[in-house]
Amino acid sequence: MPKSYPIPHCSEKDRQLVDEWAESRTMESRLVERAKIIQRCLRGDPVRKIAQELDVRPNTVIDWRRRFEAEGIAGLKDLPRSGKPPRYNAEFRNKVLKTLEMSPPLGQSVRYFSTALGYAGAITITSLIDF
Repeated sequence: MPKSYPIPHCSEKDRQLVDEWAESRTMESRLVERAKIIQRCLRGDPVRKIAQELDVRPNTVIDWRRRFEAEGIAGLKDLPRSGKPPRYNAEFRNKVLKTLEMSPPLGQSVRYFSTALGYAGAITITSLIDF
């Protein structure tokens, strides 16, 4: 007989939020998947059945169940990560945006733009996106 887990404690408000997230078409897919896992846990479905239905490993179900029990609805969201440090500071970004609003002199383009900002290399769209 499979091991049975107790149904996690959940307020009615959190249960409604989990149901909304599980049915959402606009949220991140990983949050929707986590909400579906918890939704089925709250119904009392066994871990293996949940894992099979959602095509995830049983350990994934167990891990999200534990986080939900410990942290509630906030436990379903990703933890902060360090990530790549910003390449440019906010002052440079504001300077770029201000310069973009100005019209360049006739016959000038990217080179004028980069020298106006005091930047040695050419500024590309991708370098601005990586802000």
